[in-house]
Amino acid sequence: GINTAGAIAGTLAAGLVLIPRDGIRVAFITAATLNLLVAVAAILAGLRSQGGTQPALEVYDPGAPPRPHFSFVDDRTRTLVLVVFALSGFASIALEVVWFRVVTLFLRPTVYGYALMLTAVLSGIAVGSFLVAPFMRRRWDWMLVLAVLEVVIGASTLLSFATLSMIPAVMKMAGPLVSNVIGPYLAYQLIVSFLVIFPTMVLFGAAFPIGLRLFVGDDGAAASMQAGRRVGVFYSLNLTGAIIGSLAAGFFLLPRLGTTGTVIVLAFVSAASGWVLGWVSGAGLARKAVTIGITTVLFVAAYAILPDPSRAYLAQRYPGETIIWQAEAVQAMVSVHRHSNNQLSLNVNGNHQASTQQPMPFIHQRIGHLPMIVHPDAKDALVIGLGGGATAGAVSQHPGVNVDVVELSREVTRAANRFFRPINDSVLQKPNVTLHVDDGRNFLLFSQKKYDVVTADVILPIHAGSGNLYSTTYFELVRRSLKPGGMALQWVAGTEAEYKMIMRTFVRVFPETTLWADGGLMLGSVTPITLRQTDHDRKMQDPARRALLTSLKLDTFDKLLGEFVAGPDELRAFVGNGPVLTDDRPLVEYFLSLPRDRQPDLSGLRNGAQKFLERSVIR
Repeated sequence: GINTAGAIAGTLAAGLVLIPRDGIRVAFITAATLNLLVAVAAILAGLRSQGGTQPALEVYDPGAPPRPHFSFVDDRTRTLVLVVFALSGFASIALEVVWFRVVTLFLRPTVYGYALMLTAVLSGIAVGSFLVAPFMRRRWDWMLVLAVLEVVIGASTLLSFATLSMIPAVMKMAGPLVSNVIGPYLAYQLIVSFLVIFPTMVLFGAAFPIGLRLFVGDDGAAASMQAGRRVGVFYSLNLTGAIIGSLAAGFFLLPRLGTTGTVIVLAFVSAASGWVLGWVSGAGLARKAVTIGITTVLFVAAYAILPDPSRAYLAQRYPGETIIWQAEAVQAMVSVHRHSNNQLSLNVNGNHQASTQQPMPFIHQRIGHLPMIVHPDAKDALVIGLGGGATAGAVSQHPGVNVDVVELSREVTRAANRFFRPINDSVLQKPNVTLHVDDGRNFLLFSQKKYDVVTADVILPIHAGSGNLYSTTYFELVRRSLKPGGMALQWVAGTEAEYKMIMRTFVRVFPETTLWADGGLMLGSVTPITLRQTDHDRKMQDPARRALLTSLKLDTFDKLLGEFVAGPDELRAFVGNGPVLTDDRPLVEYFLSLPRDRQPDLSGLRNGAQKFLERSVIR
């Protein structure tokens, strides 16, 4: 309990204070320093105790009267308890992976959601351990108690999904009170996390010290180093099970069984452990039969009401939509939704990524078209992120271009190819397009290929991990991958603080950045761009490109210039001095630490495209 309480404090300190305020490096140094202080304290305590008699290992108050013997277990039963808690470690962490996947559908994938979900896990463990500690002196049949707890853990695991439909009612009741303390955004994250996760983890927390005490025993080992050895073995096997559970849930169970199937398996592992423990306990046959019978009925009843979590997810996040296709990927949950008007949308981890309904396809297509139109003659292009494929499809339509597309999730590529061809021009079927199922940043890190254009599908900067695609390091990798005269296009949005920080970071790496399309697209380059009407007229001579530019309403050079917003000098003055995004300080992910009181005001920026035309003429 005490150890886990410290873990809770560390989780909240890192997620809410240290990283947003001081950065990841300082958070690491703080943790390392605390560990060093613990080591020094342990060494000093050890040196101090060397001169006297070593006290017997005692987990309770040493001034208390002698306690009665704890439930005695033989070596075979002790081994069974050890196996049960290796399985318990497996189930608890595997379940944590499943919960994080499902609860993220409601909370959205932000660093705050993950921090508070982890806080709910740890809080349950700590509270459960603290609650059971005062009863540990009592002469109960602890093996039978543990058996019942394990079955109840299984039932509670199944019922955790049933709490999802209760979120609106609980928020209505508790939301205002919690919001007064931590604000409405974190209040929702906290309440949902604790509602789903906390009850089951309390049971896990209560079971652990019982199992540990049964395994250590009262057979004289407490007065020797044998107790320490047994504690170490118990912890190590429990954590080994947890490691295996983490890997199995993420890489095997979820992709093959889905969330509901995985929860059923994990619940059964816990319940079956309880039934076995009950059968080998020292209780009489009748007592065993009654206990196993009642707990079996409880488990079956919980299984009977196990809901599909997607129903609550749709009802609360996307009412009126139906899921027509879904895949549990290693990286994410990918689903395709049909709207009441028969339009389709792509969702990844519960977040809208693409749609067949305008204006969404146009916004994504413009991200692909703009750099291809402005660049004099792009032959090689890279698109980071596929999504529904509209951006990559737009790039691929330009004659003579070879396109590399990098997408992390193969399931996203399946959805794009199956459902979104009307908006992506069947991009994955084209001979000039090469798909790479990979992480975009790692692809840039290891690829030696150079490109005329690098662009990216819309990636929301506030989502956990997105900072890796908005930092100076990422933009420098993009810059390194460009040919001389190459261009990088970056979508920019958010509150004023977020917008300016992203722009300031981009402009620092690409000093000749220009702003286009109502202020939503930054076109970066190392050397000044040159806007020539001759380049535009030449492109209009190609029938395919002429039809494309006409459909985009950019069939004249003046219309293209109308999309221009501001040049690099204006942008530098607009963003001013201030912090930039780095791998160490991904501040857009920790958006609650930034001012969120206003949107960017672009009214002071004026179309300065003539400056670049005149530069072209002078040359």
